[in-house]
Amino acid sequence: MAMAFDVHSPVSTGQRTRSLPSICLLFIILNCPSVNAIFDFEAYVKAPNAEFSDHFGYAVSLSGDTLAVGSRKEDSCATTVSTTAATDVGCIDAGAVYVFTRSGTTWTFEAYVKAPNAEDNDNFGEALALSGDTLVVAASWESSCNTTVSTTAATNNDCSNAGAVYVFTRSGTTWTFEAYVKAPNAEASDSFGWSVSLSGDTLAVGSYQEDSCATTVSTSAATDNDCSNAGAVYVFTRSGTTWTFEAYVKAPNAGADDNFGWSVSLSGDTLAVGSYYEDSCETTVSTSAATDNNCTDAGAVYVFTRSGTTWTFESYVKAPNGEAFDTFGWSVSLSGDTLIATSPQEGSCNTTVSTTAATDNDCSNAGAAYVFTRSSTRSGATWALEAYVKAPNAEESDRHGESASVSGDKLVVGTLAEASCATGVNTTASTDNNCYYVGAAYVFIRSGSTWTCNTSVSTSAATDNDCYSTGAAYVYAIPQPPSAPPSPPGASISGDPHVRGGHGDSFDFKGEHNGIYVLLSSPALSISARFQHSTFLTPYSKLFVRGSWIKQVFWTMRTRHGQLLHADLRATSPSFNGSTARRNKTVDDVTLHFDGKALAVSTPQWFTRAVVQKGNPHPGRPRLSVTIRPLYNVKQAKVAPHGLLGQTYDDDNAPLHGKRDSYAVLDDGTRTISRRKAGGVVTTRARGEGAIEGHAEMYRVQLPYDTQFAFTRFGRTAHYPARNVSLLRSFPSL
Repeated sequence: MAMAFDVHSPVSTGQRTRSLPSICLLFIILNCPSVNAIFDFEAYVKAPNAEFSDHFGYAVSLSGDTLAVGSRKEDSCATTVSTTAATDVGCIDAGAVYVFTRSGTTWTFEAYVKAPNAEDNDNFGEALALSGDTLVVAASWESSCNTTVSTTAATNNDCSNAGAVYVFTRSGTTWTFEAYVKAPNAEASDSFGWSVSLSGDTLAVGSYQEDSCATTVSTSAATDNDCSNAGAVYVFTRSGTTWTFEAYVKAPNAGADDNFGWSVSLSGDTLAVGSYYEDSCETTVSTSAATDNNCTDAGAVYVFTRSGTTWTFESYVKAPNGEAFDTFGWSVSLSGDTLIATSPQEGSCNTTVSTTAATDNDCSNAGAAYVFTRSSTRSGATWALEAYVKAPNAEESDRHGESASVSGDKLVVGTLAEASCATGVNTTASTDNNCYYVGAAYVFIRSGSTWTCNTSVSTSAATDNDCYSTGAAYVYAIPQPPSAPPSPPGASISGDPHVRGGHGDSFDFKGEHNGIYVLLSSPALSISARFQHSTFLTPYSKLFVRGSWIKQVFWTMRTRHGQLLHADLRATSPSFNGSTARRNKTVDDVTLHFDGKALAVSTPQWFTRAVVQKGNPHPGRPRLSVTIRPLYNVKQAKVAPHGLLGQTYDDDNAPLHGKRDSYAVLDDGTRTISRRKAGGVVTTRARGEGAIEGHAEMYRVQLPYDTQFAFTRFGRTAHYPARNVSLLRSFPSL
């Protein structure tokens, strides 16, 4: 038995808004024969041309002994299928797919798959579907205006982010390109290919930003654009090697911003479509769709069935406890007469599997999954709720149901932001919250009509921000954990920006516009960052945030022979000391590695790296994230490190949480729950209060390579202790 799943991030203003961590790993988990079974770890899979920020593992699909892995940010300009992976980085975020096969328990690399019209920013590999010897790959940012299925790929770029899907087939061990699939009404920003599902010779493609107001299933696609982001699904079928368009599927209550087609799942002649921004308050399964819009972003799932070549609407499925902003339909999965639909923003604190859904809202965004089953009667098919599935350690903001996949009587549910430090496969779920945003997957087994939580699966090296459940099935896609140093895991600063300290500390820090602040100060290494104010749109709450992020990082290094070195990295037009060429440089005991997107600096005491984060949510405004990791026992150091990040390596080994910004109340005093789709504005103000020694301006320097500030350690040899935590006020952990 094989299970496969692709999951994506939320969107806003036509762009992706979740920035995933860098290179990803894959864990292959063996089949589970019974409720008491324990999974075994089998393989650790990497891209043969792995590099920073490639997003290897963003999408995965498994069929039998074949595994396909998407790497949507891979940067080569190759345009063919090959048995060796290209190493050029000339086409930023073009994307690639890697195929691996298993013999016994050994996995080997089989093929490196590229789009025949690969170009910058296409994101090829963003969604995948694998069935036997057929592989479907989506590139929802592909930009041609083509509107047909062809055996050659178009090269025009006149319809930005229209999207495309590519079909490849295997003969023996050789993969070849078979079809280039486009929407018959393709237009700019439709995101055709955001979701895909393959069942035999039938392919379903989601286009959640398609804009027509059509409300029926048709053999021709509408061309109006009067319902922005209503969404559509397109069905194609294959005869021999020829793919043809079969059906244009719309929600019967299609409305603007419903995002119909965000998720799709095919099983034989049944199609399920998620529309996570649908707005009705209905809480039952029906054969007709509600038309009210009184529960913003409650979400819905639509089921369609095929007879011959004709698709018809069968059921309108709603969560029994559906409420505004629950986003029901975020993920869908079909297996015969079983349907899974998830609501990662559902807010109950329930921690069991039940036949009735809880109605409390005390754990915002805890998330839930729902199991529906179909029975056939003389009057037709009927879908009914079988189980309401919650994580056994459910808590606020965990987003249980970010991903889900069902096969027969086995269900896997991914929980994006679960925060325990548990590792490996466990029969009980951990309740600690010491590893922020690591994530977990939960396995549920059905006996009769009863579902039981069997297993929770965590990465074997859990660290903050792992986003483990980016893909969920028997193949789990997780970002790469850092190599374990002899001292605590790396401290980092990223995003708005948010700081994760050496012992799990957390706080927000808004620097002055164009202000330069010291992140790390040690005897032979100093790192500073230039901050920039910016207004951006949040992915889930749709708020405009007036915040800041890092636009430039500066290193000052002193080698063992006393030579002073400087290096810098800019978020825009990244370069290493003015050169955009990829290169390594070693001077005495200092090594610098620049790969075009990230600069890593290693000294005998520290590993540090700054990497460009771009495209989420502003493709034209990239920013930097910074990680520092000690390579020595900091607690025994004569001179303790300092700086905004460095000081978090103190003596207590306990997290110290400083002030963080809340988006709960807008600048005008309105609570965000009432303004989520109204473009409310929040201004960030937190500057590390409660977690940093002194105050923010004590860390500011006037010049990029100035190493002297209130708590400087650069050049020091006399004893300098760590920060005195007894003088600091720790805020409650979020």
